[in-house]
Amino acid sequence: VTAIGLARLGYRVKLFDLREDPATTLPDRGRSVNVVLSARGWKLLQTLGLSDEIQKICTPLVGRAVHPWRGEIREQAYSSQGDQIWCVERPRLHQILARAVARVDEIECHWLHQLESVDLDQKLIYLARSSTGNEDANEHISTEQVQESYKRLLGTDGAFSVARSQLLHHTFDFQQKYLDVAYREMQIPSHQEGGPHLALDRFHVWPRGRLFLGAF
Repeated sequence: VTAIGLARLGYRVKLFDLREDPATTLPDRGRSVNVVLSARGWKLLQTLGLSDEIQKICTPLVGRAVHPWRGEIREQAYSSQGDQIWCVERPRLHQILARAVARVDEIECHWLHQLESVDLDQKLIYLARSSTGNEDANEHISTEQVQESYKRLLGTDGAFSVARSQLLHHTFDFQQKYLDVAYREMQIPSHQEGGPHLALDRFHVWPRGRLFLGAF
């Protein structure tokens, strides 16, 4: 989304991503917490001309359904006016966005490129380019080292960001701690006679101390 926005402002963008091209590969369903879009997200997608296509794969949510240890399910509406937020599977969203990026001439995409380090003084990034990938992004087989110069760098490489680490060590004194938590995506099968077990227009939550289950 950022790349498309910058291209529309007149910038030429190089996009480097560790994954294989989401537009041409099957989605990985192992770890992909769903994305929830509210008014701010829809405004951006409308500006980029992508809202109609993405809304077709979204599920509207009108509130939460809290499942306690005991007792009845508690309903919590998101709005007294019946406003909705929208839930979308992350891999399917990535596919649409990757196809949109490929249609923009000002964006040059480089998939299967893992950022290894940043030279902030010389404005250089160093990447490992892979010939193939698998389900575990950390196990891409590196085949070639790549060096690229930049004028402006946006590092969006996740929780263990190499770009952020290089920036912090270069300019700040800081402490960083990681939470002792993990997540995993699971699927709830339909009834034998067909149809879902849970209401589809709610975000279902089961708060259980350190364990938290959520279902869209």
